[in-house]
Amino acid sequence: MREVGKTLGIPVHVFGNETHMTAIVSMALGKRPIPKEPTAESHTANFLLPGGQNTAQSPRPERKKPTTEQVPVTSKSLEQLFHKGTKAVIWGMQTRAVQGMLDFDFVCSRSEPSVAAMVYPFTGDHKQKFYWGHKEILVP
Repeated sequence: MREVGKTLGIPVHVFGNETHMTAIVSMALGKRPIPKEPTAESHTANFLLPGGQNTAQSPRPERKKPTTEQVPVTSKSLEQLFHKGTKAVIWGMQTRAVQGMLDFDFVCSRSEPSVAAMVYPFTGDHKQKFYWGHKEILVP
C-alpha cells in the first residue's frame, strides 16, 4: 500500500498489526506525531519484490492544485450511508476481524453488535462464539 501511494503521489500512512488502533486514531486526530516511514530492512526478502530495490524513477508530472469552486449540493450527496444501527455481513472465516469489530463496538457503547452474520460457504450452517464485553454471543 505504501508503494502504491508513492507511485500515485497520494499521501498515505500505512500501519501494520504492530501499531494499536488507538495509536492510529491519536495520530489521525493530531494528538500524537506520525512516525517517519520505516526503511526497508536489507536483511529481509524485500530484494525479491519490485519495490524493494532502489531504482531510478522518472520524474513525477506536476500535480494540479484543487480548485476552490463551490460544488452544488444535491440531495443524493446528503444521504447518510452508515448510522448507529448499521450492520455488516462478513465474508469468510475472519474470526479475528469480527472479534475486533465487536470489541470496538462494545468500547464505543454501541447498543448491539455491528456484525450480523459471517458467510463461509465451505462449511454447513453453524454459529460461531464471540465475546461482547464479558458476555458470550453467537454469530450465525
